[in-house]
Amino acid sequence: LPRSIGALRNLTALSLSGNMLSEDIPIQLFNCRNLVTLDLSCNNLTGHIPKAISHLTKLNTLVLSRNRLSGAIPSELCVAFSRESHSELEYVQHIGLIDLSRNRLTGHIPRAINNCSILVELHLQDNLLSGTIPVELAELRNITTIDLSSNALVGPVLPWPVPLASLQGLLLSNNRLSGSIPSGIGNILPQITMLDLSGNALTGTLPLDLLCKESLNHLDVSDNNISGQ
Repeated sequence: LPRSIGALRNLTALSLSGNMLSEDIPIQLFNCRNLVTLDLSCNNLTGHIPKAISHLTKLNTLVLSRNRLSGAIPSELCVAFSRESHSELEYVQHIGLIDLSRNRLTGHIPRAINNCSILVELHLQDNLLSGTIPVELAELRNITTIDLSSNALVGPVLPWPVPLASLQGLLLSNNRLSGSIPSGIGNILPQITMLDLSGNALTGTLPLDLLCKESLNHLDVSDNNISGQ
């Protein structure tokens, strides 16, 4: 990526997906402060996600998946997704997407994720993330999909007691989650259609209110220690 790209101050959409781009993401890219969509997926980018990403305050679609990015997810990333509304002048579809999947990211999921009020889809699967699932995810009222599968997350499946009314897909497979599936999971996930908890260390029984949910069309709890009927 040329450093001169920062001169494109009026750029609103940049897609360089599926190329052979390498080295770090240049800091000059974040001078393009009108960016709404940034897609650098399917390349060979290395290094960290720069904290200067906070300069992209109009961003609503960020796709950095399938690269070789490492280090922690900067909390500054959440700044761009904290707006309550979008300008009607933005011609790009209002999505609310963060996709950092299939990299080498480490550390915890930043608790500042609760600031991403416009976030609809969060994809962090296939990384090296550790720690627990942040309770702050419960504050994302527009979220429909959360994919945290294939990381090294520990702790309970659902650390939040309040309902996530819009969540339809929750994928937590192949982590190190433990404990039982909450008995009130049907109330916590009222609109859930896909739930994948496979490949963890869950115990206990399957809650009846989960098995009776009419909205559910995909349930995978294989490779756990669940017992009972």
